[in-house]
Amino acid sequence: MRDVYMANIRSKYPTYQPRHDFDVFVLGDCRYKGPEKEIGAWLDDELAFQAAMFGDARLVIEAARDMLSGPGVVTGSKPTPGDAGVAPGVFVRQIPDSAYSIRLFPGSASFREYCLDIVETSTQRPVNSPMKFELWMVGSHTSPHVCGPVRLHSLESAFGHSPKDIAPGEEKFVLTDGMTCVLTRPGHKPVRFTVPTRAHALEP
Repeated sequence: MRDVYMANIRSKYPTYQPRHDFDVFVLGDCRYKGPEKEIGAWLDDELAFQAAMFGDARLVIEAARDMLSGPGVVTGSKPTPGDAGVAPGVFVRQIPDSAYSIRLFPGSASFREYCLDIVETSTQRPVNSPMKFELWMVGSHTSPHVCGPVRLHSLESAFGHSPKDIAPGEEKFVLTDGMTCVLTRPGHKPVRFTVPTRAHALEP
């Protein structure tokens, strides 16, 4: 988990150097939205709040170290542009009559997850909902008890974030192995696709 959090920090706050594991743990989820020059003061306030609850800042830092040392379950870490066809499990398909593509990339393998985002076809850079569309799950051959259609919402909206609060290019949807989905747009034919199924995801 530490490597993932440090990668997030380097990407979102490139000039800030974490001072200890509490900084890494709190900053690594990218919920801080203020200027980088004020990160240290914000983290100090967060640490003081936690220390007041648990009695000692050292205990809080040690707890953060323990959490970061675990394997963790991470979903949604995006690949870099150009990884399609190179990095394992990254797939990009053009959305007809648009300048955008669907990109699938691995999420948590233990939960059989893939993630989906929208990228500019020409640059492969992710964008947030560049057009009016809906994403629907219409079936899953790895989980036949799941019935569709069910409209899918982004991971960020599931956590209560409004579209304006989602950082540019960070929007993503969580799917599962074998899920069949349909992307609908006003005035266009639906785009139907099935998420790849990894061998370990097949149910007996």
